[in-house]
Amino acid sequence: SKAVYPIEYRGGKPPQLIAKIPNALCALALNQFKKLARFNEHRKDIAQIYSKALGKKIIENHLYLRYTLTSAKRDEILRKAKGEGIFLGNWYSSALAPQGVSYEVFGYNPILCPRAEKAGIESFNLPTHIGITKESAKRICSFLRKYL
Repeated sequence: SKAVYPIEYRGGKPPQLIAKIPNALCALALNQFKKLARFNEHRKDIAQIYSKALGKKIIENHLYLRYTLTSAKRDEILRKAKGEGIFLGNWYSSALAPQGVSYEVFGYNPILCPRAEKAGIESFNLPTHIGITKESAKRICSFLRKYL
């Protein structure tokens, strides 16, 4: 989640935020919902490829919107992957998102949460979206085996 307005960093909601979407966008969203089951099955299939190739346990009935891994070499992996045309994500790069949000407002103390802080520093995500083919998932795994 990317904060756009300063109030969002303080836990608030922008007053100009719309509560409803226009009809044209609603039609697009409804069309996407028709494809949801196919998209979810695709995500599961891609996650199976990652799990098998990387020796990770698959979580049953999980949709894998993001397939998250951790490594102390995360930044190096992300940089080198991008150089090879592989686009990985770092959606969970901080324990409390979006980065820069007021910890005090949410009652969060990073000193009391060392595991969450470490996970934020080390986590990165493999893509599972409909544009990832089985071949590209295997290519990503081949790349990652050099680092994990």
